[in-house]
Amino acid sequence: MSANKTGIGERIRETRLKLELSQEKFAALVESSKSSISGYETEDVPVPANILRNIVIKCEVSGDWLLTGENPTITKNANERHLINSFREAGKYPDMHEQEEILKYAEWRTNECRAAYGEKKGVIAHTGKTPRHKTGSG
Repeated sequence: MSANKTGIGERIRETRLKLELSQEKFAALVESSKSSISGYETEDVPVPANILRNIVIKCEVSGDWLLTGENPTITKNANERHLINSFREAGKYPDMHEQEEILKYAEWRTNECRAAYGEKKGVIAHTGKTPRHKTGSG
C-alpha cells in the first residue's frame, strides 16, 4: 500500500487499480458514478460516508487505511470477516468471557494444525480432544 503521505483520493485509486477495475466498473461496485469516482480520486469532490462504507466492505480494505493511510490491514475473505464479526459480537457479553474462550480455542487449534504439519514452534501434542470450556462447577 502507499505511504501515509498520499491522500484519500490516491488510496481510492490504488484500491480500484488493485482490483483491476475501470472507473466505470468501480463506480458500479461502490454504487457511485464514473464522474464522482474521478472527483474522489483527484480529491476535487468529497467522498460521502456511504461511498466510503461501500469501498471498505465491497473492496475489503481497512477503513483506517482508507481514511488515514495507516494500518493497511486487509480483511482477506468472507470467513475472516465472519470470524472478526463473531468475535466482536462475543465482546458484547463481557461477563461470559467469550472472547477469551475464542482466543484459547484459536490458539489450541492453531497448535493442533502446526503439530499435524510437523512444525516445532509452539507445538503441543495431539490429543484428539477439544479444549475444555470453563464451567461454574469447576
